[in-house]
Amino acid sequence: MLESGRVEALTPELAERAGELLASTAGSNAVDATVVASAALRGDLIVTGDEHDLRELAEFVSGVTVERLR
Repeated sequence: MLESGRVEALTPELAERAGELLASTAGSNAVDATVVASAALRGDLIVTGDEHDLRELAEFVSGVTVERLR
């Protein structure tokens, strides 16, 4: 699965969007906010073992789906 991904630079624009998402929620962290902000740029699917915070953040963007890894 990791081979299908890519490393993305944390640009000032992406960091700002992640900060806006982080401010929208009370319990999320900066890494989760950055993942969702990045996924929103492309309308990505996020697959994770801990979907709670990511789903909460994804409510504030369009085109992002969060699924639990089984």
